[in-house]
Amino acid sequence: MKHDPPEFKADAVALHQRTGYGQPEQTGPGAAEGGADPAAPLEAENAALRKKARGVEEEREVLRKAAKRFVGETRW
Repeated sequence: MKHDPPEFKADAVALHQRTGYGQPEQTGPGAAEGGADPAAPLEAENAALRKKARGVEEEREVLRKAAKRFVGETRW
């Protein structure tokens, strides 16, 4: 069985919730009380934002190292 990382699962859930594919309409008695956890979309969005922040931090670190190297090469 394939095990996906938690970030992938969180991104997949967030995408599924944003698009609404495969989610049955909740109607009838008990639909409001027994619905999904209202915090779930926020948790998925937070996971996606954390993943994006990690990518930006990695990119920043690479650029910082490149700038440091470039400055060292241009000094006399």
